[in-house]
Amino acid sequence: MEIVRIATSAPNINGGVFRRTFGELEASVIRPLLSSLPADMYRYNESKHIMRFPATGSTVQFGHVQYEKDVYKYQGAEFDFLGFDELTLFTEFQFKFLKSRLRTTKPYWSPCTFATTNPGNIGHAWVKRLWIERDRDAFENKETWDYVPAVVYDNPVLIENDPAYVARLEALPEDQKRAMLYGDWDAFAGQYFKEWRKDAHVVRPFLIPQGWRRVICLDYGYSAPSAVLWLAVDPDGNAYAYRELYVTQHTYQALIDRVASLMDPEERDAIDGIVADPALQAKAADTGASFFDIAKKSRFNIIPGTNDRVAGWNVVRAYLKVGEHVPGLPGTARIKVFSTCANLVRTLPTLVYDSVKVEDCDTRGEDHAPDALRYGLVYLAKSPGSLKDVKELNAPSVTYDRRGNRDGNAPIISTQF
Repeated sequence: MEIVRIATSAPNINGGVFRRTFGELEASVIRPLLSSLPADMYRYNESKHIMRFPATGSTVQFGHVQYEKDVYKYQGAEFDFLGFDELTLFTEFQFKFLKSRLRTTKPYWSPCTFATTNPGNIGHAWVKRLWIERDRDAFENKETWDYVPAVVYDNPVLIENDPAYVARLEALPEDQKRAMLYGDWDAFAGQYFKEWRKDAHVVRPFLIPQGWRRVICLDYGYSAPSAVLWLAVDPDGNAYAYRELYVTQHTYQALIDRVASLMDPEERDAIDGIVADPALQAKAADTGASFFDIAKKSRFNIIPGTNDRVAGWNVVRAYLKVGEHVPGLPGTARIKVFSTCANLVRTLPTLVYDSVKVEDCDTRGEDHAPDALRYGLVYLAKSPGSLKDVKELNAPSVTYDRRGNRDGNAPIISTQF
């Protein structure tokens, strides 16, 4: 009804309404809307999925973005309003990209976005951040954000017509019941890494000491983001994700050049190599070269990662496990993440279990940075040594505390964050 209200409130308004898949869009939005409106109120083009309201000349385009790259179908679009059904099914990247298409030249109109959703699913964390916790950055705070909570008890017609519905919600597992029956945003059903604790895993950046082992790990995408992480390992075997590169629409060569530009020669010499998806050994049809070929030509040691996803996630889980907390130290997990690695910090705790491959995470989520981390940690777990012996590089008189602070005067390499 919000679609109808907006489309009939002003002339020549063009809106876009989205669901993650077309099947869901047709079942939950298009069919109910068509069946509830008088036939003479609209014209619907079934092949283009566009509804037109003759009284105002306004149109509504119904779209879906099943995969992250699907958002680029709308790169040239211009919407006066946007609607999302079940917003937590979308990734933050999809939402932000589509919202960037919200623009108008009409002096009588202010662009707006509306959405419906429930707690849970792959978008739970970022939706909660924006609307429930109101934790918004400077750009987001330039907009107005409103949250209107509603639970089943606010719908007396539904309860009257289907009194057993509440009982069915009460029979759900506890996390799902809290989310679906009470609208509880602190219940996160299906979170893949329940071990994640921001206070234990996220640390302030510090200068990585010289001699700590380092490796680059990478998950490549062109339309979807490429995620590159730099990992350093302290003498106790704890890993630190200390730098992140998160970009789209970079060719193999452009990405390698960008990675190289972020390091000085001394740091580059300290890197074991780049651990990447073994599928990147395949030759590209247009250039005849693989990512591995291009990386080698740029004088990078390239290391095929392991594609056993479930086993790899178990390694990540082992690194995330937090032991007894030590006051004043950044937790006792074996993996720490610099706060500057914003996309890893943002996306790792939002992964949820796949409903079919129940031991794996749902790949519809924004898993690019977590995938890169998985490649890197599996490599480190399988090869505890280094191309250079860390113990020999560290002078015996120099030690480091758990924060990475030097107790001696050994030189350090800037991480250039």
